[in-house]
Amino acid sequence: MTSRTYRVALLDAHIRPRHYEPLRSVPGLALQGGPACLNTSSLKCDLALLGDEFNPAIAPAITELQAREIPILHLVDGIIDWRTIWTNPRSNSPDGRPLFQSVLSSRVACFGLWQTLLLESFGNHPFRCEITGSPRLDYLDSIKRRPTKTVLIASANTPGFTPEEIQQAAAAMQAVKSSLSRYSDHKPHWRLAASLKPQLGRNNTSAIQRQASLDHILTSASAVITTPSTLALEAMRLRIPTLIVDFTNSPAYLLSAWRATCPDTLARALESLLRSETLEHQRRLVHQDFLSRLQVEPGSATDRVGRLIKLMVDNPAASLTPKGPLLPRRSAYPEGVSEFNLAALYPMIPDLSVGDINLLQTCLLNHRDCLRELEGYRRRRLVRFSDWVRRHFAFLRESRPR
Repeated sequence: MTSRTYRVALLDAHIRPRHYEPLRSVPGLALQGGPACLNTSSLKCDLALLGDEFNPAIAPAITELQAREIPILHLVDGIIDWRTIWTNPRSNSPDGRPLFQSVLSSRVACFGLWQTLLLESFGNHPFRCEITGSPRLDYLDSIKRRPTKTVLIASANTPGFTPEEIQQAAAAMQAVKSSLSRYSDHKPHWRLAASLKPQLGRNNTSAIQRQASLDHILTSASAVITTPSTLALEAMRLRIPTLIVDFTNSPAYLLSAWRATCPDTLARALESLLRSETLEHQRRLVHQDFLSRLQVEPGSATDRVGRLIKLMVDNPAASLTPKGPLLPRRSAYPEGVSEFNLAALYPMIPDLSVGDINLLQTCLLNHRDCLRELEGYRRRRLVRFSDWVRRHFAFLRESRPR
């Protein structure tokens, strides 16, 4: 029996060539990409895959493929940020169009549950959003961490969509630089967008470096400070304490355990971020683990997206008319919670530090016997009290109406 080949057209592969690279390892998928895919009249495929359906060159192809009832999967390529949605000139202008409001594709492959809920809040059909994770983040699982006292300070490739936002991002990075000078035991490594370098001044640009590969830096970084960007999710997935700095104080579409919106909150956040021995740091790190799982689905996203593609092709009617999710939605902790260590989070409670299972079992039995004795004492007292009531208040029984 021969296995089926699923023909997948990558509509915007010429714009983001590395976005779909992990999917080439999925058995049974035949990926074809490039500008030729936009000529839908001669395109032969079972499914179309894209990462930006709002591009004017790609939108007509979507309409034609939908008319041919070919399923289209939108593979989200990064975070959804407040400014991307609401201040981006692609949407916030007379000639613009709302982004993700709503999505035209048959299904949307989302980073995690949180991104799915965001898209649903924009008016998208609940069953149109599938939780897959991001294949381009799967490489993180192969990174072997060797943390040093290195702090990665980075910005999004587009740190702002207006001159005011760029100025605020530059002010945030300047505040970070000034505050980090108090932590001489940590070495900063800068990766900033080109638009921020002139804003930081001539004396600061010498400290800005981008030559080292990102995976190499994440291997050694003990903390990450960034403006809202997908880098934050990458760092959190590696359990690197991550601080998101946003001096625009926009609503947080990207969730984090450490967040600074002004110089005052930055100073306190840095102290908690860089002092890993403190109790507050440990508690925030546990919360960050939860937020990471909420925002990026654990496990192999490549396998899940490959499975979703095959399900959509094998069930075209269900793909085009969403009546339920094709992929199951599961708990964020299917294997159980291992990071939530009560002894470490509550050192002020000595009883929680007992790790001897035999001692704990013995204490449990002693407490059980004490509870039984107390319960028996309570019952004996109630019996004696009821006898005393009957002896001294017999008239109550005699005067009771019949």
